[in-house]
Parts: sequence; structure tokens; C-alpha cells
Amino acid sequence: MTNQKSSGRCWIFALLNTIRQKFVQQFNLDEFEFSQQYLYFYDKIERSYFWLNVFEELGRKKEDVDGRLMSFLLSNPMNDGGQWDMLVNLVEKYGLVPKSVWPDSYSATSSRRLNSMLNHKVLMLDE
Repeated sequence: MTNQKSSGRCWIFALLNTIRQKFVQQFNLDEFEFSQQYLYFYDKIERSYFWLNVFEELGRKKEDVDGRLMSFLLSNPMNDGGQWDMLVNLVEKYGLVPKSVWPDSYSATSSRRLNSMLNHKVLMLDE
């Protein structure tokens, strides 16, 4: 059993719990868990790259600062949620590691403060 605690990492847990069963069976392991923290860490880096690149592109196109797209981008760029294609990209780019190699940190298990700090840094706004 795994526990995402106070974070929005359910999408990461869902994938890793699904593939863990096959991995445990294939390698005849008693216990094994992939590191959710590992993918979470790289997800935050990729979100930062994506956000900065999109913002640069929209600036070049002179996108309306008060427009719907800009409002959406400024609303919460470092949230926790995700989807299948994002996970596939993370796993293809960074791979997977056991949880014993990269265990959970406090910020991953209780992500509200981390997300607030990252939003502040990316947006350079006071909250």
C-alpha cells in the first residue's frame, strides 16, 4: 500500500502502483516500491521549463496580459496534478528509481508550501 499523504501526486502513484505489480512478479520480489518523489522532483523542473518557454513565446507574440490564456498561466503554474502523457514523458526522459534510493521528502508529502514557494519564484509575486 502506498500513501500520497497531503499532496496531489495521485497521478504518479497510479502509474507506479500499476507497473510495480508486473515488476515485482517479473523479478520475484517480496517488496518493492518505485520512488514517487523522483518523478515529482522532475515534474516540477519540467513544469518550470514549460512555463518559462510558453511565457517567452507568448511575450514574443505580444499576447494580451489580461487575456484568458495569460490568466490561466498565471493562476497556479506549479500545481501538483498531471496526466498520462506527462508521466510517459517523465519516465522516458528520466527513468525510474526505487524508493529506497530516493525516498519521500516532507515537501513531496505535504506539497502546499512547496507549490506556494515555487509559484512565488516563477511568478515573482508576493502572496
